[in-house]
Amino acid sequence: MGVIISDRICKDCIVELCNWKLAVDMLILDTKGYDVILGMTWLSGYYAVIDCRNKKIIFQILHQLEFKFEREHTFAKRKTQLARATAEVKKKGILIWNEFPDIFKNLRTSTRQSS
Repeated sequence: MGVIISDRICKDCIVELCNWKLAVDMLILDTKGYDVILGMTWLSGYYAVIDCRNKKIIFQILHQLEFKFEREHTFAKRKTQLARATAEVKKKGILIWNEFPDIFKNLRTSTRQSS
């Protein structure tokens, strides 16, 4: 098991979920791929129930209204936005593939196969 050590902390940061502002002490880590990791201690402090099957977290804070944080379907949204942008690019004949290789990686493959 790995160990992460950090001597940098940001006390009482505000995390906004579903228009609720919740405080958290954040350890600052040099990681890639994650903006924020909210741990079990923080989640349990706000009486959070994790519903993995439905991809949501239900907050049942004492003496407060229950609220739910549901995973946004960002992949589907991004795919739709990318499809629209790609159609526009093809229509105008604009070549921007090399400027954003990670974004257009799969698209390049599919365009080459269809050509």
